[in-house]
Amino acid sequence: MQRLNRDDGAVTVIVALLIVTLLGVAAIAIDVGNLFWERRALQNGADAAALAAAQDFASGNGAAAAEVAARDFADSNNSRGAWVESFTQPTSNSVRVVTRSGNIDGEVPLNSILAQFLGRETYFARATATAAWGGMGGGSTVPLAFSWCEWDRFTNGLGIDALPTANLTVFHHTSSASDENDCDGPAGQDYPGGFGWLDTNGSGTCTADVILGQVGGDTGNSPPVPASSTGCTSAFFAGLIGQTVLMPVFGDVTGTGSNATYDVLGFAALEVTGFRFGGSLTGGVVPCGNPNRCISGRFVAYYDLGQEPVEGAPDYGAYVIGLTG
Repeated sequence: MQRLNRDDGAVTVIVALLIVTLLGVAAIAIDVGNLFWERRALQNGADAAALAAAQDFASGNGAAAAEVAARDFADSNNSRGAWVESFTQPTSNSVRVVTRSGNIDGEVPLNSILAQFLGRETYFARATATAAWGGMGGGSTVPLAFSWCEWDRFTNGLGIDALPTANLTVFHHTSSASDENDCDGPAGQDYPGGFGWLDTNGSGTCTADVILGQVGGDTGNSPPVPASSTGCTSAFFAGLIGQTVLMPVFGDVTGTGSNATYDVLGFAALEVTGFRFGGSLTGGVVPCGNPNRCISGRFVAYYDLGQEPVEGAPDYGAYVIGLTG
């Protein structure tokens, strides 16, 4: 009697099991890929939403306006749309946004191949972003500082809560200017031989890379960089008219001559309308006469995106807004 050794049925079972396994692996790969791209898109939306909300808070627009901005930016910065699930303030100068797959009108689930095998057809993805705003710890500025005394006078002692909107003149003090601007005293005068000029960053351009603390001063009433196509020329300053520049605010001065330093407390933003400096440099609506040296303009709110704010940095209208988590 001959035994029959046929395994057709076993092979069929094995193939069927392998197909199910392969389909499951393929479903996992597809779902993981979809989830990865969805999370990436959601994170872009959450980051944009948190930054937009932080900018609204920094502008004083309030929580309601900030939340509307967050929802708009979360949705518009995600090709599939994003729904803001949570909008909170962890601290007084930060905002956290949690986005969920969907659109501005509500959550929309993602289709899942694997979930269908498990009795579910959809799933959701989330992303979280936190942004903060605050004073600047440093920046690239014009190499020209002015005193906290003048800032305090401009704002009537109320600081950023009374950001001046009128065109104002900042004096870089001579003996006559100090009488005119009523800012005598250690925190209101440049050092002997100084007119507010700072050491430049050495690149040949008319800028100073300034951080809070002691910053070297440059003597004389003329700009600190010799006249050149890339230095502090008449053309350079003329190009500032109508532009917003960062100006360091100092609280005290130490030393004299080339060894003098300004104690930089923070930064203000000035929309320039005119100036008179040494070397017959004038431009715009010249705000003062000889022998005074001055710059005029309108103080504005200024935002620099991308940096984290420095804790405790004073606020003179120039902020940094950055992601912190």
